[in-house]
Amino acid sequence: MTRSRTTLTPSALAYKAATVSRRMNEPITLPLRDRLDRDAIPGQPGSGRQHLGRTGNPVQMYAATLATVKFENERLNRELRASRKAAQRFARKVVAVQEEERRRISRDLHDEAGQALTALKLNLASIRTHLDDPDRAGRQIDELVELTDRTMDQIRRLSHDLRPCVLDRYPLDVVLEGVCRDFAHRTGLEIDFETTVDQDRISDEARVSFYRFLQETLTNAAKHAGAHRIKVLFNERDGLYILSVSDDGCGFGGDGACVEGAGLTGMRERFELLGGWIEIRSITGRGVRLRAGVPPAEKEEAEG
Repeated sequence: MTRSRTTLTPSALAYKAATVSRRMNEPITLPLRDRLDRDAIPGQPGSGRQHLGRTGNPVQMYAATLATVKFENERLNRELRASRKAAQRFARKVVAVQEEERRRISRDLHDEAGQALTALKLNLASIRTHLDDPDRAGRQIDELVELTDRTMDQIRRLSHDLRPCVLDRYPLDVVLEGVCRDFAHRTGLEIDFETTVDQDRISDEARVSFYRFLQETLTNAAKHAGAHRIKVLFNERDGLYILSVSDDGCGFGGDGACVEGAGLTGMRERFELLGGWIEIRSITGRGVRLRAGVPPAEKEEAEG
C-alpha cells in the first residue's frame, strides 16, 4: 500500500493546531516535508514521520498563540460591551437632565413671565375703561411699569440660567468673583474670593462648568449647610485648573448631607467628560470643602 504524502503549509498547520488544541498535553505525530516553511515552523526540516514532543512543539506553540489571542479578544469584547453600556447609561442621564432643565424653564416661564404678561394685559384693559379717571389710570400705569420691570428681571434671569452672557464678555476670574459678590449681597454670607490663574488655556466648556459648580456649591452652603463664611480659591496646581469652595457649616453629618444630590452628581459627570474630577471632603460640624479640577485645553480648543 502506498501512503500519500501531503505538504503542510503554515496556514494548514495552523488549522491543524486549532483542531488538536484540546489535546495540548499529548505528544503529536505529524508528517513533515523538507519544503515546510522554515520561517513559519522553527526547527530543522525533515522527511517522513517525526515525533514532536511537548517541549518546543511548533504545533503546540501555534495552538497556545491562538488560545491567547482568543482569550484577549474575549476580554476586549467584554470591555467594549461594558463601555457601550456605560455610554448608554450616561446618554440616558444626559437626556434626563436636559428634560428636567426644560421642565424647570417651562415652569418658570409659566409661573413668572406668563402670569406677569397676563396681569399686564388685564391692567391695560382696565385702564381703557377708566380713561375718564386720570388719577386711577395713572396709578395703574405706575403698577404696570413696576410689573414690567419685574418681568424683565425674570426673563433676564432665565436667559442667564440658560447661558450666562458674562462668560462671553469677561475673564473667568472676574465672572467668578462677581458670582461671589452678588451671592454675598443676596444672602448676607461672608465670601472670600482669591485667584492666581493664567486663563489662556481654559476651554469654553470648562468655563461654563466652573461657573455652574460655583453656583451649585454656594447655593448648597447657604441652603443646607447653615454656613456663615465661605472661602473660594481658583488656582492652577499640578497642571490642573482647580476651583475650591470651603464653608464653615455643619458638614455632611448634619442637614448638609443632602448637598451630594442630583446637582453635584450632574456636575461630577460634566467634569469627568472634560477629563477632570470633583472631590468632596466633609467633617461633621466643621464644614465641607468641594474641589473641581480640569486639565488645560489644547491651544486651538481654548481659542475656539
